[in-house]
Amino acid sequence: MTMIDAIRDSFDDYVRELPKNISKAAFESGVYSFAASVLFSGGDIHIGLATAALAAIVSVISGLTMPFFRESFADHLGFIKWYHQAVGFVINLAIAQVAINFLTPYRVDLLAGSFFTIGLNLMVHGLRDRSTFVSSTYIMV
Repeated sequence: MTMIDAIRDSFDDYVRELPKNISKAAFESGVYSFAASVLFSGGDIHIGLATAALAAIVSVISGLTMPFFRESFADHLGFIKWYHQAVGFVINLAIAQVAINFLTPYRVDLLAGSFFTIGLNLMVHGLRDRSTFVSSTYIMV
């Protein structure tokens, strides 16, 4: 087996481990965040669009990092504890913040809203274990 075959096999394994609902989760993140942001900003569509884009980006990053969290924290059935997911939320928000700050002229602070994101997720899902085979929906305001 050559080095290229090994890299291709590793990449194929990674792609197979990705959650199947990344695009659905990104869409839901964008729609819910848009609605919440427009509602809380007094009807400002531009703030809603920016927030929706950020939430969709973080949701995609969450899906792309999920195989690593599954490998690190999941039990034999692919479930992680709520506190592992909270760590994942913070890491995904940090990755998105670095990427957006590096690739665009805009400066965003996504980590400031991490406690809100984690709290909202706990309200929706409670303290039960969460499957790593689905991507997370992020709601930002």
